[in-house]
Amino acid sequence: MRESGKIPRGPPDLPTGTEVIEQKCVAYLIGKGGQALAAINAAAGVSTQIDQSTKSFGYSMANIYGTEEGTAKAKLILRQKISEYRPLRG
Repeated sequence: MRESGKIPRGPPDLPTGTEVIEQKCVAYLIGKGGQALAAINAAAGVSTQIDQSTKSFGYSMANIYGTEEGTAKAKLILRQKISEYRPLRG
């Protein structure tokens, strides 16, 4: 897929990886206008979609579509970003 220069897109295939995201971190990971998530996708060469159907339970799922290598890289980046999350203080 990488040879074509195109980033893999999401469904209809099953994700090559998933990551549980605490709901409080979701907006931070997506970023303003989706820029943060787009940067993660570009860096890893994947397409990550956030499924918030479970947000009432306190978490969402990051569904990652791409190569195994790209998926592993995306998971590392997601985990790093989550470790950097700091809530806004009002």
